Amino acid sequence: MLNFKRFYSLLFLALGILTGCVPMENSEQNSALTQCPPNPTIALLAENIELVDPLGESVERQDSIHQTAIGYQFTGKEGDELDYAIDPGLCLWIFAPNNQLVTTTTLPMDGNYVIQIQPKLKKEDFNLSFRLQRPNYFASQSFPQTTCGDQKPQASDVDSVQFYPVNISYSPSSLQFAITNYCGDAYQKTEPDTGRKLVQISSFLSQEKAQEFADFVNERMNGTVVGEPTTIYLR
Repeated sequence: MLNFKRFYSLLFLALGILTGCVPMENSEQNSALTQCPPNPTIALLAENIELVDPLGESVERQDSIHQTAIGYQFTGKEGDELDYAIDPGLCLWIFAPNNQLVTTTTLPMDGNYVIQIQPKLKKEDFNLSFRLQRPNYFASQSFPQTTCGDQKPQASDVDSVQFYPVNISYSPSSLQFAITNYCGDAYQKTEPDTGRKLVQISSFLSQEKAQEFADFVNERMNGTVVGEPTTIYLR
């Protein structure tokens, strides 16, 4: 006589073994598919690299990627912060100018960087955005200072240089605030063309540096701008 109790026990045991193994295998496979390898597995071709400028403004891309790699090249400086958002179906790597992988969002050196992406599976519709943020140099300096800005070159191969002033509208309080909190040599001046009174907080030989200082000061003195350059003759 068939022992039904023993028969069903063996049947359930066999089914348990068969069904118990399948989810485990699928789980391991799915886990492998969702992980990005430490290095790209698809070669990035030159024709698939786009030159972009993410400094201060987000670069956003929407596309479909199929068994290939896409790259975005940009220029960065040491200390820049790279912020990015990417779909979970993509892998992303950042290559420094020396072709080494960057494992943090802080750029380690000056030069050209490449972001490389590829799909985890064969095909993927993707959304990607990234932006480069550059820390303000003057935020790391100690203020107030007795004198600010660049000095006139003592020796030069050129006949003249241009100084870019950092100005704000004049008032007794704005002048005093600039002297007390930023530059002890800030002074009142008058625009020749308009007769408008200004406070010149500082001046620089580089327009880029003057703008960076203006951005720094503008956090506390709203309305700080870079004015028209003044030519200084050296000989």
